Amino acid sequence: MKTIFKVTILLLMTAPLFNCSNDDDAIILPPTVQEFLIGKWYFDISSAGLSNCDKKSSLNFLDDQNMSNEFFSDESGDCSIEEQTSYTYTITNNEELNFTIVGGGSGGTYSIVSISETKLVLTQQFLDGHFILILKKSI
Repeated sequence: MKTIFKVTILLLMTAPLFNCSNDDDAIILPPTVQEFLIGKWYFDISSAGLSNCDKKSSLNFLDDQNMSNEFFSDESGDCSIEEQTSYTYTITNNEELNFTIVGGGSGGTYSIVSISETKLVLTQQFLDGHFILILKKSI
């Protein structure tokens, strides 16, 4: 009887060693700038100022490095889409976002000040100052 008791205790003590799974050791990396960027971002705040209509404007980043925009304007009296353009984009050193208009034409380069799941802050340098644009993403 003592032998059965000792074997049972030994089995109970060693069982947890064999029940551990490998997923406890998995390393979870934070999302990259590219992963955060994917999705539709709406204009929220700009150093140039934004109307409620302007805030309907958006940039839509796809994971194949294509992007489209919809710029809204109320200059004609009603809020409507003023411009839709397709771009390609690249991210350099997780700090610079470069746009090129598909089919030719100029694009632009913005510095990524910060990015999170729901907020993107961009700046663009000019000779006489800089432009700041804050975008938000609904999840």
